Amino acid sequence: MVSTVDTSKSSNEHKKRRVIRFFAILFVFLAVTATIIFFARGFRFDFKERKLERTGILSVSTTPNGAAIYINDDLKDASNATIQNLQPGKYKVRLTKEGYSSWEKEIEIKEEIVTPIEAVLFPSAPNLKAISFNGVVNPEISPDLQKIVYGINLKEREGLWILELANRPIIGSRDPRQIVSNTETLNFSKATLEWSPDSSKVLATLTETVKTAGKTTKVQRNYLLDAGRLNDGSLSEVSATLAQIKSDWEAEHDLKEKNALSRLSDEAKKLARESKNIVFSPDEDRLLLFKKDDTAVVYDSKPSPVPDTKPAISQLPKAQSYIWYPDSKHVILVENGAISIVEVDGQNKMGIYTGSFDPKAVFPWPDGSKLIISTTLNTAVSKEPNLYSIDLR
Repeated sequence: MVSTVDTSKSSNEHKKRRVIRFFAILFVFLAVTATIIFFARGFRFDFKERKLERTGILSVSTTPNGAAIYINDDLKDASNATIQNLQPGKYKVRLTKEGYSSWEKEIEIKEEIVTPIEAVLFPSAPNLKAISFNGVVNPEISPDLQKIVYGINLKEREGLWILELANRPIIGSRDPRQIVSNTETLNFSKATLEWSPDSSKVLATLTETVKTAGKTTKVQRNYLLDAGRLNDGSLSEVSATLAQIKSDWEAEHDLKEKNALSRLSDEAKKLARESKNIVFSPDEDRLLLFKKDDTAVVYDSKPSPVPDTKPAISQLPKAQSYIWYPDSKHVILVENGAISIVEVDGQNKMGIYTGSFDPKAVFPWPDGSKLIISTTLNTAVSKEPNLYSIDLR
């Protein structure tokens, strides 16, 4: 028989081995976890110097993806990718893709931090496609960027029309729809058009020809049209209350602007007070300011997702007019015979279109996939301009 003492010793040794295995596994687990954490924070062991080094990480994503990533002119990878083990400091990063404009910027890598790049590459030779065929007069985009109102002079289609820009299901229709027809005395086709702040109404200002006692006189009329339906037979002439309507619209705009500005810093508020005009980005995190010397700057409250990044103020290249791109990270520059897009920090100006167009009719598609311009490509067929889309993706 096995003695009681031997059995006790064997049980104790077994327990000791279990405890040792447990602490060994725990040690390995903690060591691996610590290594992963240190690796994620950018620590690397320099075997040559026999010491831990603090490095940084560069994360690069592009639209479209598959762009070649060059760091200090050395090809590293293709987007989307993460470049690790970068010593803290400044690097020249260049992104290229065939058929697209190149992107280049000096990027500072900080120790233990992932520095992200989210770059949009625009086509170097975008496609141009007609989206209207009957001529357009005085096109205006709604404040919500979802629709364009314009006049048509073509017989049997005379009046005001709206083109919906919002993406629709396949079974839906994006054909333009008429909101008012011309009458014998009212030529809505050539009216001056203005949207209400909520994009639900269109104010049409036009000249009515009135015949009385054998005399013909011209009278300015103002009609407030419902943008969601055909207004024939229920026209609302608002000349008597026009001043109040304009005052209400201005108050609504000012209130929205005030609320957006209240979420920004005192520095942004001071810049706004010192500017001739301000325009908020679609996400209201950035502010386009037009200074008294006619220069344009962008106040960016969130220039980077990296923690503790301070707001940035950047001057934009000179242009005739400036329009926010829907992603709030780019600005459309309208120049004499040219359209380009630049990042909000004033860098990476990329040419989009060169040629004849109406500088007052340059509109972004809601999702940023296109630009819309008004131009006449074939004067032999039609002298009236039409709307054309420029593909950006």
